[in-house]
Amino acid sequence: MVPPSVERNTPALLLSVAVHKIVPPFTITSPQYVYEKEFGNEFEVDIEMECDLTGLSLSDDLHKTVNYLDVYNSVRSVFNDNKYHLIETVNYLICNMILEKYPLVNSVEVRIRKPNAPLGIIDSVEIIYKSVRSD
Repeated sequence: MVPPSVERNTPALLLSVAVHKIVPPFTITSPQYVYEKEFGNEFEVDIEMECDLTGLSLSDDLHKTVNYLDVYNSVRSVFNDNKYHLIETVNYLICNMILEKYPLVNSVEVRIRKPNAPLGIIDSVEIIYKSVRSD
């Protein structure tokens, strides 16, 4: 129920929905490094989604927004259902999956971080990809 003090003709509600530091059990095996090829490596994922939540307003209805748990489970499926050698590939697949599965998302930016990169001189490696709905 909309409180009487809130005007019923509200403007479009465009929000950023962020899910940060999604952590393991995400692994990728890399053919470049013997250890990673055998054991894989762990990753962190940050996702920022620009969403049109105009229908949400004050309804407090989960079905009118993007369910964070569902996003997490979908990302986990991308990582775990197949084996990949490059985080660039996984990043691209996650962006496309989010745009296909969540119609409220207008654009998505995915950051995949490899905190244990076997390079010895850096803290982490990160791939950033942004995709925009082309409807």
